[in-house]
Amino acid sequence: MIYIFHRAEGFYPLTLRGDLEAISNAINNPGTTRVTDSENRVVYDPSVEQTPVLDAEVDAFVQCAQNFKRVGQYGEARLKADIRSLLEAFAIKASA
Repeated sequence: MIYIFHRAEGFYPLTLRGDLEAISNAINNPGTTRVTDSENRVVYDPSVEQTPVLDAEVDAFVQCAQNFKRVGQYGEARLKADIRSLLEAFAIKASA
């Protein structure tokens, strides 16, 4: 999916897998003022307070992504277990 990253100096498009990846990119790139998708839906806006639960889950996915970059040190089995538990947490919250 294509996401538009808005910044003070302009904007740029990125093709990413989904909203969580777009949010993670925005959080890790200070200066991003907003992220929208190709249908102009706001995916990330730092001026709007995010729910603490979502913030914690996004942070956990960001940590998993960073660990994935160094999977040799982290261990593939542990990384998969962490991702599986996060996905289960999302499923429980989505059905609640």
